[in-house]
Amino acid sequence: MIRKMLLCAFCVSGTCVHADVSVQRVSYHGWAGCYRISNEFVELVYVPQIGRTMRFAKIGGPNILWENPRLAGKDSHSIKPGEWVNYGGDKLWPAPQSRWNWPPDPILDGSPYNVSIAGKFLQITGAASQKSGVRFTRLISLDPTGLDVHIENRMTNTSSQVQELAVWEIAQTDNPDQILVPLEISKEMPNGWAPFEDHPFDPAFGSIRDDVLVVRRNPHAGSKLGTGSAKGILTIKRGGLEFSFSAKKAPGAYADGGRFLQVFTSGDPDKYVELEILGPLTKLKPGQTATLKTTWSLRK
Repeated sequence: MIRKMLLCAFCVSGTCVHADVSVQRVSYHGWAGCYRISNEFVELVYVPQIGRTMRFAKIGGPNILWENPRLAGKDSHSIKPGEWVNYGGDKLWPAPQSRWNWPPDPILDGSPYNVSIAGKFLQITGAASQKSGVRFTRLISLDPTGLDVHIENRMTNTSSQVQELAVWEIAQTDNPDQILVPLEISKEMPNGWAPFEDHPFDPAFGSIRDDVLVVRRNPHAGSKLGTGSAKGILTIKRGGLEFSFSAKKAPGAYADGGRFLQVFTSGDPDKYVELEILGPLTKLKPGQTATLKTTWSLRK
């Protein structure tokens, strides 16, 4: 009955089916015209009004992504100019952050994205930002009979100047029990990982097990850390589920002192953990594109 009620929360207005993958137009938490990709096992919901994936879960199960309930159904038109709001879900930024500081570019973060259905893919296109000089596009697909989502993230230089940037994907997950961060010792990171000075990490909320840093969210303060590990995978565990976020590490220099994989844990009251993967810094001439391919997996 609970599963049936959860499924009925989606108001379907049209359906496109490819093999064992279904792509539907749905209403979701106050946003109309969203896109739901599903197979027999898992479902993903993309909300074009705010340019984010807002749900990834077993069919009818709890969302692995964090959603900000205070902003359900709202879009950029309801936000004051110059204000940044945290909707939750999964999004893209350009790296390094030192290029744009804070807040994020509202054209890239929180504005509408166009979505089209291309076979079993969602093809997502954002607007070109004059401030940042880039445009983001994404291809999202779901394995027909599996539990994996494949995402191809592209960042195109839309400015008239050469820019050295990296694609940066951020997935906000809902209050996990554990975060698993692979370690890799290097000259820059002799401990195999490194904290960020502006969000120091309290070692009381971490332990090392089998070359993995096991992290718990500190409810009292936000913290951030990263690693250059070529294993290329961040994993969370919550309520008997395991969600992993992974990418193949490409050659090249990485922003933030080589922190290819990054984790931000929030303090209360918003109980989320960001899993972040960065591509290598790339010098892009006008019109050139950098790509970061990632995979999500959800298992018991």
